Amino acid sequence: MGNANLTMPSLAYGNTLVSADIASGVILGADCTTPLKTKSQLSKIGSVTATDEKFVFVAPTVCTITAAYFVNDATIATNDTNYWTVQLTNLTQANNLAATAQNTKTTGGTAITANTVWDLAVDQNLTMAANDVLEMVFTKSSSATSLSEVVSVVYYTVA
Repeated sequence: MGNANLTMPSLAYGNTLVSADIASGVILGADCTTPLKTKSQLSKIGSVTATDEKFVFVAPTVCTITAAYFVNDATIATNDTNYWTVQLTNLTQANNLAATAQNTKTTGGTAITANTVWDLAVDQNLTMAANDVLEMVFTKSSSATSLSEVVSVVYYTVA
C-alpha cells in the first residue's frame, strides 16, 4: 500500500489516515466526526417494584454522556401522591447527571408512555473517566404503579 494518505468521509474535516493508522488498527477520537465517536449502551433492567438502584453503564474510556433515556412497557400516569422519581448518578464520582430528577408527579412531572423513550434530561457532570459506573436510581412514592420490562439507553461520545 505504501505511505499513501487515505481520505475517508467519516473523518473530521482536514484529518487523514496514514498507513501506520491502518496497520495499528487505531483511529484516534480526534480524527473522527461526532457521528463516528457517538456510541450507545442499552441495558435491560427488568421490573422495578420498589425504590431501587440499577447499574446501567460502565465508561469504557474517557467519554461524555450526551443523553440518557429509559423505556417501560406500561404507561404510568402522573399523580402527585403515587409517583416515580428517576435520577442517573455517577456512582464512582458521587454526583448526579441531571440537576433535577425526572418524575411522574402531576405537578412538574411527566407521564411515562408505554414503549416510548422517557428522557432523563442529563445536563451536568457529563464527563466520565474510564471505568466510572453509572446507576439509575428509582424512587417509588406511596403506591406508584410498578415499572416492568425497563430498558435504559445511555448515549456517549468518546474523546
